[in-house]
Amino acid sequence: WRELTVEICAGRPLIASVRTRGSATGHTVVVKGISTRPNRRVLVVDPMRLCPAGRDCEGELDEGFWLSYEEYAAGWDGMVHWVDFYGIRRK
Repeated sequence: WRELTVEICAGRPLIASVRTRGSATGHTVVVKGISTRPNRRVLVVDPMRLCPAGRDCEGELDEGFWLSYEEYAAGWDGMVHWVDFYGIRRK
């Protein structure tokens, strides 16, 4: 949570990847926000789809959806959390 918070508060999104258990390939999403109300949450943008049904969504086109931090860390929708890419900066 700390590393994630530092990146987002510095104005830097991060890339998170998820995969099915045991797979060597996965899928990436953008993490662009955090919240501590009502609990620790992460705002995720999935380039494959707009807001999934049943999710708390945000954005002009409902392109972002909220996950609890625990769900983000463990994985969601049948996927497991894999690798995060931090320190994204403009050249």
